[in-house]
Amino acid sequence: MTMSRLAELITAHRSDWPVLPDDLERAWVWLEDHGYAVDAPAGYCLTVSEGDESSIVFIADGTLDGWLEPDEPGHADLLPIADADGSGSIIALWRDGDAVRVVLLGSDGARGILAQDAQELLTLLAIGYDELSDLTLGAEPEEPVDTGRFRAWLEGTFGVTVPGAWPALSGHPDDFDSWMAAQLGEEPREATLPPPDYSGAQIDGELKRFMALLGEPDDHSAAHVVASLLDIRTGDTLRSSTKALAKVGVEVDSTRKGVETIWITMSDYPRSAELISGLVEDPTREQVLSFLGEPELAGETWLRYVVGGRYVHVEFDDRLTMITLMVDAQ
Repeated sequence: MTMSRLAELITAHRSDWPVLPDDLERAWVWLEDHGYAVDAPAGYCLTVSEGDESSIVFIADGTLDGWLEPDEPGHADLLPIADADGSGSIIALWRDGDAVRVVLLGSDGARGILAQDAQELLTLLAIGYDELSDLTLGAEPEEPVDTGRFRAWLEGTFGVTVPGAWPALSGHPDDFDSWMAAQLGEEPREATLPPPDYSGAQIDGELKRFMALLGEPDDHSAAHVVASLLDIRTGDTLRSSTKALAKVGVEVDSTRKGVETIWITMSDYPRSAELISGLVEDPTREQVLSFLGEPELAGETWLRYVVGGRYVHVEFDDRLTMITLMVDAQ
């Protein structure tokens, strides 16, 4: 296969990087053959969108400035390949042992695994985000950019199905975050877990069914549980059902490790009185406190409980307004 111009430029820029992923190179060749290349003032680049409304572009001369210097440990295991948002965030390949992952290094300091391989990255880009950041990932693009031709080629070539949304970066340390912490000499971040001897509160009702999804894969089974509970039509996953869930006051954050956070807005949830069995409808902070007992943590307008090793955060504005279910404390 003929090498793409982008691959030639990247190889010249980073001769220490041994081999680019085949799937990525196939995509770059197709993009160049179909008019997606631009000789911009800042350098040669490729985009997967039909217009110029996307800030996500493949680049040839990306750097790790602000993260790692060329002579520092770890630099050789990271290869910047794209701008993520036009404000300094980068998409890079990361050599994770024998595997090559795709990671995001945000200009705001956020970092984590974006995709498990190059094909997953291409699938993500076909969704139509105009930028990749904590503000956009985890929900469907508000105004998707046009990736129609690229999406058709991707699905036809690799047999993938492009979802409606992509999971946000995990709010908890993943393998890449831990690796970066080691390179930078930082103390590794640790997920906050309930005290091992803390028994927690007891909750029954529809909330219990939502809590059972925490930590589980975001797949057809999870979507079916929510669809049957709320009598709505969902997609194949919860992350592809953002609009349907929003109509009933539910928002879900899932990563490749599973469902991590579920938000329930009481004013929009169709059966708020059935969320927690035995609790009065539209309760005050004092009524929740009396019903559930002593919380693990509390503030003037919120209470946080541990239930079955998971966290239940309840917020108030005179009355209960939102319930947040979490794998780990945030």
